[in-house]
Amino acid sequence: MTIQFTGSFDIKNNMEGTRNFLLNPDKVAPCIKNLTDFTKNQDGTFDVKFKIELSSDTDGGYLNMINAKMKFILKDGDEITLSGSGRAVGSRISVSIIIKPVKIDENNTKIEWRSTIDAGLILKAIGNDKFEKIANKIIEDIISNVAERCNL
Repeated sequence: MTIQFTGSFDIKNNMEGTRNFLLNPDKVAPCIKNLTDFTKNQDGTFDVKFKIELSSDTDGGYLNMINAKMKFILKDGDEITLSGSGRAVGSRISVSIIIKPVKIDENNTKIEWRSTIDAGLILKAIGNDKFEKIANKIIEDIISNVAERCNL
C-alpha cells in the first residue's frame, strides 16, 4: 500500500540556484532529519542511514525510534525526481519525491512537489493511520529543511 502527499512552497532563490541545490546530494541528504550516515557512490547514487521517530501518538510502546537505510538517486529533467529504496526494521520501503521548480521572478522560485511512500510490512505493523502521521512528519521535515537551506 502506498501513501501520497503533495504540496508547494516558495523559495527566495533564483531558478538556477534552486535547481543546483536540489540536484546536489551533498545539499539534499542533510535535509533528512536524524541523518546518521551519508555516502556518495561512484554510480551517482547515494546511501543514507537515518532514524525515524515514532511519535507518542503511535503507541509504539518501548519502540520510539527505528533505523532506516536507503539508496537514493536524483534525476534531472523538467521535474527533479528523488527516488530511493531500502529497509527499515527489516521491511522494504521505497520513496519517490517529484519536485517541479517554477520561476516566480528573477529572485524567487516556487517548488511544487508530490511524494509517494510504499512502506510494505511496516504499514501493517504500525497501522495505516499511524504510519501516515509518521510519514507526513518525515516529509514535512525534509521539505521545511529544503526550504530553509535553499533560501538565500
